[in-house]
Amino acid sequence: MKASVAVSLVLCGTLLILAPSVHNIVVAAMITVVMVQKSGHASIRADLPHFEALVVACVIAGAAMILFGVIGGFRGLGSKSARD
Repeated sequence: MKASVAVSLVLCGTLLILAPSVHNIVVAAMITVVMVQKSGHASIRADLPHFEALVVACVIAGAAMILFGVIGGFRGLGSKSARD
């Protein structure tokens, strides 16, 4: 595997693992802005069905991408394609 492909897999896997956390930060900020703008009582429901399953899927898929990138990067170190 070329080094650029291995690095891309590791970076994309890392971003995939971080995606649910970034989502939670953005949603919390949006809710905070709405609560500050509203005067009086505001009822906001922010619920995503099966969010825990989506988080687990993102972590598993991201970890697999990182693992494949690392293994492919190490296997490609001795081959000619890694120098291309």
